[in-house]
Amino acid sequence: MILIPRFRLSRRTVLRGAGVCLALPLLDAMLNESGTALAQGAPLPKRLGVFFWGNGVRPDRWRPSGGGTDWTPSEELMPLAHLKQSVSVLSGMEVKFDGTAHHRGRAGILCGAYDVNAGMYGQVSGPSIDQVAATAWDGQTPFRSIEVGISMRSKGGVNASRASGGTAWSGPNQRVPAEYSPMALFERLFGSQFNGDQTDEQAKRELMLQQSILDTITSDAKALTQRVGAVDKLRLEAHLDGIRQLEQALASADRACIKPDVSGDPAVDLGHEMLDERNELIAEIMSRALACDLTRAFSYEYTGMQADTIFWQIGATEGSHVMTHDDRNLPDMLEPQTEKVHQSVVFTMGHFAKLLDKLEAIVEGDGTLLDNSCIMACSEVNDGTVHTYDSMPLLIAGRAGGSLNSGVHYQADHENATKALLTCLRAVGLPLDSFGVAEGQVSESIGALEA
Repeated sequence: MILIPRFRLSRRTVLRGAGVCLALPLLDAMLNESGTALAQGAPLPKRLGVFFWGNGVRPDRWRPSGGGTDWTPSEELMPLAHLKQSVSVLSGMEVKFDGTAHHRGRAGILCGAYDVNAGMYGQVSGPSIDQVAATAWDGQTPFRSIEVGISMRSKGGVNASRASGGTAWSGPNQRVPAEYSPMALFERLFGSQFNGDQTDEQAKRELMLQQSILDTITSDAKALTQRVGAVDKLRLEAHLDGIRQLEQALASADRACIKPDVSGDPAVDLGHEMLDERNELIAEIMSRALACDLTRAFSYEYTGMQADTIFWQIGATEGSHVMTHDDRNLPDMLEPQTEKVHQSVVFTMGHFAKLLDKLEAIVEGDGTLLDNSCIMACSEVNDGTVHTYDSMPLLIAGRAGGSLNSGVHYQADHENATKALLTCLRAVGLPLDSFGVAEGQVSESIGALEA
């Protein structure tokens, strides 16, 4: 009997066309016989991400009941109920820094490092965990990291160029800016059929409806389809179909979903942001970027620190930061709008679930893209109304390739929140002895979450 060698592909295989290189998702031809590692023996890649939202939660409606693996999602976690087995909730984790309200909380929960004496508000004094991972993995993927944002409205109602925003930090007070335009993000990651003269967004969308980057790689795609197995053929076709559907969705998107130029675009209404539409597009692009191994580190700033996002979709008329406070500098002092704050958290968790659903839907080896990821979701305060930090809202989604126990409600008693950061970093393979500085430094991770 003559054995025909199994067709193999490198993980770095791309489809090529005129000026375009289109990355591929993980195919069976790139894996070993059991589907547990790459064909050359290297382990499947792990991803580390941060999902951030501003202004905290309503603590009495956030914390789930029960503990360990026997817990029930709270009202604010209900949008994640169908993902319970893939999401762990951490309660009782505390930011230990003293300092200025939101600023110390953001620095502590993202970086474990805060300099209270730097400037009026203190400053982030170390890298965020996504950037720690990006540095460790530098050169292994086409993009060191990807930073995206959804709401463009900051404290005071100004746009996303705000100084108070920022989720990714490469070092002390060194913010890595987020991309808010789905179109620009798609062009950056998957190539562009636009020439240098085409800068008008409407012209780009019209051309995208007529042409596709897939038009340039047709022959390469056809040749590969003829060589791979039946499962890979279907997966490849689905990937290409998905790219085209994404192009068409971008081309058809309302102009309010597109980031304005630096001079400002009056079509973008910061009082009625298209949060559903922008989140849907960016979550889809991000999931494909991770599936194609374009990067392994990312940050997803849904709303920024102290952001005044107006959740008009739930009937809110004031910004989310304003809604949490009674010292809002309005002519008439108002009480915090706790019910609207609660509804905005539910809305936000629904959009986090959208991202996780997309990762869960992508098969990788004998699991899913979500299984091979570790995504920490957090805010900069617990109760934004009174600026508490004793039980930070913290979630860890994914299993980090089997390194994490998931579906756990971990109940701590004023433990240092930096433990969660170190847990995530170690789970994705970074052998750190400790993480954080000063009050934020820890050398122990959370054993109950480690598989």
